[in-house]
Amino acid sequence: MPPSSDTPIGNYSRSIQITKPAVTSKTGMVTANHPVAARAGAKILATGGNAVDAAIATSMMLGVCEPWMSGLGGCGQMLIYMAATKEVRLVDFGTVSPQELTPSDFILTGEIGRNMFNWPTVNEDINNIGAKSICVPTLLGGMETAHRNYGTKPWADLIMPAAQHAEAGITIDAYASLFISSAARDLQKNKAAAALFLQSDKLPPSLAWSNGQPITQPMPQLAQTLRTIAHEGSEAFYHGEIGQRLTEDVQALGGYLTMDDLIHYKAKDEPAAKVDIDECTISTGAPHTAGPALIKAMSVLGKQSLRTTSALDTPQAMLRLVKTLFEVAQSNDIATAQDRGSPRESCTTHFNVIDRDGNLVVVTQTLLSVFGSSVISPQTGILLNNGTLWFDPVPDRPNSIGASKRPQSNMCPVIAQWENAAGAPAMLGIGAAGGRRIMPAVIQILLRILGGEDITSAFHAPRVETSRTENLVADFRLASDILTTLRTDFNVTISERHFYPYAFACPAGIYRSGGMNSGCTETYSLWGDTISEEMLLGEVVTGTLNG
Repeated sequence: MPPSSDTPIGNYSRSIQITKPAVTSKTGMVTANHPVAARAGAKILATGGNAVDAAIATSMMLGVCEPWMSGLGGCGQMLIYMAATKEVRLVDFGTVSPQELTPSDFILTGEIGRNMFNWPTVNEDINNIGAKSICVPTLLGGMETAHRNYGTKPWADLIMPAAQHAEAGITIDAYASLFISSAARDLQKNKAAAALFLQSDKLPPSLAWSNGQPITQPMPQLAQTLRTIAHEGSEAFYHGEIGQRLTEDVQALGGYLTMDDLIHYKAKDEPAAKVDIDECTISTGAPHTAGPALIKAMSVLGKQSLRTTSALDTPQAMLRLVKTLFEVAQSNDIATAQDRGSPRESCTTHFNVIDRDGNLVVVTQTLLSVFGSSVISPQTGILLNNGTLWFDPVPDRPNSIGASKRPQSNMCPVIAQWENAAGAPAMLGIGAAGGRRIMPAVIQILLRILGGEDITSAFHAPRVETSRTENLVADFRLASDILTTLRTDFNVTISERHFYPYAFACPAGIYRSGGMNSGCTETYSLWGDTISEEMLLGEVVTGTLNG
């Protein structure tokens, strides 16, 4: 496919070729946005755990390795396909606003801000940064619910690797420094966050600290919290000492979170929402996520796109997809309220796990913005979400800020099942990070794989991005005839596809058919990786497998 003749804005070399081939194996595997986390999950698989066990270990490790993306202070969604029952379950651990949240505290300034959704600005930005932006941390409840109902290995075995890694210290390399630098101004506002992530509480870290070598940053408070959770379970968090310390810290900073919020929180385990579209069964997340929008778009597109080889490589097919995505967004009142401006960096991570028995787990977890609220609880070391930003600050709208309320989110975990062109059962677990860019990225990769492309090709293919109502963002590698056709109906902005920031979301997926698994992560993600159980088997046999 020849690239367009348009010249993208930016200074990146046009001669660089970046590829990331899928990892294939008959054994289990993990695709995650950090290699240490993927390895932690693969180790659980290699030592006899199932996909749910490995997902919990991966989740906990991600909260340590890339704490600005997710962790104990966040929330998420988990889909579980159990091969024995052929059922897809949803473990819903979406957040909820505190019971004592006071909507009148969020005073509008009359201006449009630079927050992720371009909401009208709130006085002192308190819905975005700081203790008042914090909603109930729910990730741990979701993980323990999944373990109780589907796990096989001891709980402590799944948590301790993350505790040990936090104690030893995370690596602050050049990529990590980019994320820290992007949030340095907000991190300065919280003493504990500044002490952990910033040099002299003011400047982002520099590789010059260690003569060009990455910095190791221990996280002792978080390590101790994880050790307590490993031994006492979520009881210590939602009913015990960790929760008491956490809520004390939040309230001391002016936040609303109370022990009552933690005590009354319960994750849900229920059948996943699913729909059959032309012999393809698609299961996705809860009603307050982007899952229903994806299902609606797939229903509109129908068989023509689902079964056509190279379904998105013709101008007509791409135009049809783009029109469908815009129409679906406009028909969603709550989504439309969030589509006023350009998206900014979201703080989300997505990973997938499949085991030797064909059990598949698909997880999206988040703090919402990069570094969430930019608040660390000093007594627990937990970086907390800014879930209040998901709510519309304008009163009397469907998604307006309110107490004890679930916000709309952009997570879009998917499990798709169908028969491929050879007549063999096929299954894809996929999701992404990237705010409102998530669903458009997921559906394009899904359509390509349903159309017969392998997962490597589908992940490398150029994409479009439709989360902005005022224009369409297009990968500069799209063919000229596709761009010409899109411009007949839309204002098209050409964009780079590179490692930071992500203009087209950051997906990860696992495809399974004929007993073979193939895993892939975003091509341009410097950390995203797939680790298979097979890669670690030699270490297991010789007894040298480390965290």
